Amino acid sequence: MRNHTPHVAELVALALIASLPVLSPLARAQNPSGDTPPKAPAPSKVNKPAPTAPAALVPFPAPLITEILYAVPTGADGDANADGVRQVSGDEFIEIVNPHNKPIDLRGWTITDKRGSEKSKSGAPRSGAVRFTFPPCMLKPGQTAVVFNGYGCTWGEDVGDEKRAPAKASAKFGGAIVFTIKNLYERSSLSNSADWVLLSDPQARPVHLIRWGNVDGKVEGVLLEEAAPSAMNGSIQRAGLTGPLEPHRDSDSLRFSPGLFDNPLAAGYRRPAPVRAPTLAPDGKPPADAPSKDAPAIEPSPTPDPP
Repeated sequence: MRNHTPHVAELVALALIASLPVLSPLARAQNPSGDTPPKAPAPSKVNKPAPTAPAALVPFPAPLITEILYAVPTGADGDANADGVRQVSGDEFIEIVNPHNKPIDLRGWTITDKRGSEKSKSGAPRSGAVRFTFPPCMLKPGQTAVVFNGYGCTWGEDVGDEKRAPAKASAKFGGAIVFTIKNLYERSSLSNSADWVLLSDPQARPVHLIRWGNVDGKVEGVLLEEAAPSAMNGSIQRAGLTGPLEPHRDSDSLRFSPGLFDNPLAAGYRRPAPVRAPTLAPDGKPPADAPSKDAPAIEPSPTPDPP
């Protein structure tokens, strides 16, 4: 027999045949033509949208009032700033939050009560007024700032005032930026029975007003006005970024929670543990029947409070 030397074309054909897949009987039944079935397309990647904040109740760059303590509870339950002493006026506070998804500058924003929003006949601020203007301070998305009345209070950490912001956020108050008004008179305080808290922008335009009780007067042009429920044994707080105002509620039965606004918009959000005030010093605890700051009394000074 004569040896047969395969041609190049034959070698190529043999290689192609060898490369074809061997189909099982089931595969031949499903694909009798023997054609290689097309590959299934790879699943497409779906980019989930990033979480967004609900529509804010106030326009950017306005902060939003989220909690007010105007009626300080008696005894140890009233020590809102956790310095060991309950102050009927000094432990009052107002909490605001940045409800937007980018930082805001608090410089020039002002908090006033009804008396602080008005002028005396001489044009000076009224005696007993509550008024605070923020210094330069950047508030991150979801971050809170807390302004304490501050009368008679002591502080175990750096807190800000009208001249400067604190060097860092407060670990004790859930990462809030904490300020004190440094009021010099006990009567410079919010009224328990009827008052308001007004937040105005750096151009003195009224933005957010919360009133309680039968307070007279009207603020023209305010963007958001709300009526708060009665809360004579704790603070009023907002139920979420867009929720209503309601008496304070907390699983630990606390009467207030400065700086701990429940806001998933905050970076690295995790509900912080509530602040528990230390036991009052024996000489610092007021009697259970301590008079309300709204009881008739002579003003400590006929002149306006110094700035």
